[in-house]
Amino acid sequence: MVQDRGTIKWSTLMLPEHAEMLKELWRQDKKAVKPILDPQEMEMLNRRLLEAYAQQHTITISIYENGLEINYTGKLKRMDREKGCFILKMEHGWEMKIDFNSLISLTIK
Repeated sequence: MVQDRGTIKWSTLMLPEHAEMLKELWRQDKKAVKPILDPQEMEMLNRRLLEAYAQQHTITISIYENGLEINYTGKLKRMDREKGCFILKMEHGWEMKIDFNSLISLTIK
């Protein structure tokens, strides 16, 4: 059975502007819509965050950023409710400031 290469086979016949537009469409197609969390899910995430912070558990979080869901693993270093963010210290020693509103899910390891 012959396997078709799709639009790739036609890319040499396209103008560079058209090829760029096609690449941009593929990038846009991969983007996801941010899931909307209900109040119960938000409260559960808040409880798990507080537990992980108090017990210094390693956690894996999923955040929504620029249309993508990104996962990070580390320990909570600091939580700032006034600014609405927390600091995650990752396994490699890097620290990352994460907004509470971008949080999608959390798993305690």
